[in-house]
Amino acid sequence: MIAQSDIPKSSELFTAYLGSYKDKDDPDHGTSFYTFGYLDEAALAGRTPYYTPIDNSKGFWEFQSTTASVGSKKIRRPGNTAVADTGTTLALTDDEFCQAIYDEIPGAMYDERQQGYVFPSNLTINQLPLVSFDVGGREFAVQREDLAFADAGNNMTYGGKYLLWNWSIPSDNWRKGVDSL
Repeated sequence: MIAQSDIPKSSELFTAYLGSYKDKDDPDHGTSFYTFGYLDEAALAGRTPYYTPIDNSKGFWEFQSTTASVGSKKIRRPGNTAVADTGTTLALTDDEFCQAIYDEIPGAMYDERQQGYVFPSNLTINQLPLVSFDVGGREFAVQREDLAFADAGNNMTYGGKYLLWNWSIPSDNWRKGVDSL
């Protein structure tokens, strides 16, 4: 839209909010939206937008992401960058961060057959850790319910966070809880 000059130079921005059916009782009822060329002040509900520079020179939106947190544990990730990608469902992250997440989930384990981490399906939301990713100097939390991705059978749930070397893709399961500009 910007390349086609559909949005004036003075308004070259867009926002995204990915809601979730799990948030149907929230004031926004979990409704997703995009805006092009303006900020929806009503949707911000008095919050101040946070901005971080992105590098799009490689064809995607990359930003600094040098820390993460799992519960009270702060994980330093010097030089780490992340990519904002609305087409990635599972979050991909480095070994230490991934392991820290599953170490804090009771009964979690790596399942060779599933080729990923699983954890007991009967855990309550409050038994899952608070996980957050750094976006250019400020951490944003993943909604706890989004740590679960899908039923893995045998009363286990397939987790939504996986390994990706020294780089991160927070994914849609993180972006659901964040207003993105």
